[in-house]
Amino acid sequence: MSVVWAVCCILLVSVWVYITSCIISCRTTQARRILITGDFNIHIDVTSDPLSREFLNLLNCLDFKQHVMQPTHNRGHTLDLVITHGLSIGVSSVADLAVSDHYCVFFNITSFNQGEAPVRTVRRRYITSEVAANFMGILQSTPAEILPAPCNFIVDNFNSRLKSTLDSVAPLLTKTIKRKPTPPWRKNKEINELKRKCRSAERRWRKNKLTVHCEILRQQLKSYNNAVRKARISHFSQLITNHKNNPRLLFSTFNILTASNSNKVFKTPTDDLCENFADHFRTKIKDIRSCLLSHQVLSVNASELLSLPEETLESFALVDARTLGRVFSQVNPTTCPLDPIPTSLLKSFYGFFEEQFLNIMNCSLQMGVFPTAFKMAVVKPLLKKSNLDPNVFDNYRPVSNLPFLSKILEKLVFNQVNDFLNRNNILEKHQSGFRRNHSTETALVKILNDIRWNLDNKKLTVLVLLDLSAAFDTVDHHILLNRLSHLVGLSGTVLNWFCSYLTDRCFDVSMDTCSSGTHEIGCGVPQGSILGPLLFNLYMLPLGDVIRRHGISFHSYADDTQLYIVVSPDETDQIDALLNCIVDIKSWMAVNFL
Repeated sequence: MSVVWAVCCILLVSVWVYITSCIISCRTTQARRILITGDFNIHIDVTSDPLSREFLNLLNCLDFKQHVMQPTHNRGHTLDLVITHGLSIGVSSVADLAVSDHYCVFFNITSFNQGEAPVRTVRRRYITSEVAANFMGILQSTPAEILPAPCNFIVDNFNSRLKSTLDSVAPLLTKTIKRKPTPPWRKNKEINELKRKCRSAERRWRKNKLTVHCEILRQQLKSYNNAVRKARISHFSQLITNHKNNPRLLFSTFNILTASNSNKVFKTPTDDLCENFADHFRTKIKDIRSCLLSHQVLSVNASELLSLPEETLESFALVDARTLGRVFSQVNPTTCPLDPIPTSLLKSFYGFFEEQFLNIMNCSLQMGVFPTAFKMAVVKPLLKKSNLDPNVFDNYRPVSNLPFLSKILEKLVFNQVNDFLNRNNILEKHQSGFRRNHSTETALVKILNDIRWNLDNKKLTVLVLLDLSAAFDTVDHHILLNRLSHLVGLSGTVLNWFCSYLTDRCFDVSMDTCSSGTHEIGCGVPQGSILGPLLFNLYMLPLGDVIRRHGISFHSYADDTQLYIVVSPDETDQIDALLNCIVDIKSWMAVNFL
């Protein structure tokens, strides 16, 4: 809430309109509900007044509303205003209390505070160069021995050693965050210096009220706002230029630039709330599978067994230091709460840990075992869209966070399996999801090109868009493993590794410092993983043959499938084929728990 008072000099009122515009613009970018009230000394009721028009235009441009319509001064003008953004206000009365030449404005505010948590609590470590040096010094004084041992023992021992060492030099501390972080484009010396000059000019003007100092303040504010605007433009321009080949980051940046200020927040996180989220996510998948349970089959369709490739993949090639180093540089260095130390610290001392990393990765590949410590996921509920009700669980999607080393191991396996798939042309050629040199753009270009070609030939196109609900989470492990064996050609140690990878996985839901209990995952491919999308594409392989049997054109992106046919106005055969195809797809989806 802001309370304002403006002086009556016309020149100063003009400056005040400019200053107020800066304040309102700033408030709009920082808050979703704003109340501004006070004596503005602007004759809002006089429509011919240029200052009044300028001010009302400003409010209209920034989506603010002025609620006082009656005179608020004994000379008959409306000077005292109640201005809001994102609030429900009702002005009940304007009364002369005989204590001033201004009247008193009475108004009601509804839903001013809708339960947002004013603070959030996080747990973090404070790691300085000195802490990092102490951490490495302790590890170097007691070097780890590389001995033959079960894969789970090696990983657990590695994690325990790193975590206990870091706890001794940089223990986890609880911190309360009271405000949003400063935008990155404001973090430079030039803007900070201009901000100091604005404050200095404002203090000087308030002290002596000289016109010259008022003009200086106006120029300083103009310089500051221009600098912030240019810095923001430069920040996003550089971000877009540097990542022009990264569609995911470009879409994320676009959402930031076009998002509204209504960033809804759920009520204060608690352990019970996390448990409720966990139950909701599990119940949703259970209900979907229950609806399809009557269609469950005990074996893979016989027609799928005929596509076994000539080459099979029975064992993984062990990785060397060069291969491991390249993969470490490729994987996004995110840190999971389950990681023993921050990923940045792990990568900064990569040379010291390299031999232990190689031991963990090669032990897993050689034994066909995915370490149990890598099967745990931390799930954070994320609101699907900013305009959805944050109090409805169905409006959230579970976002999984996995240990960093698990992603390294997955990437090593992904590279070898993907090379095998490409050599044998196993992947669906009309699938654009999660494949190198493929994207939503390739899917869109292919379909639009076909539709336009049909239009050029004076033919019609019938397009059907299919979407699946929670498709990645309902994948049946038994069917997937059969498909990997009989359709893809995985066997031996490789197939055992994937069986270990899929089974006995678990998760908990975490919000700030609160978390739920641990829950088992009995189906689905791991969300947030590197192998999950590839496994889903392999799970969907037979769908292409189902569609092709009906002579229907199609293209897919992950779980989204587009069917389209070319028809003439007087033809119906193709329409019948499309309808029959949809019936078969529905049946195939049900049998495969989709």
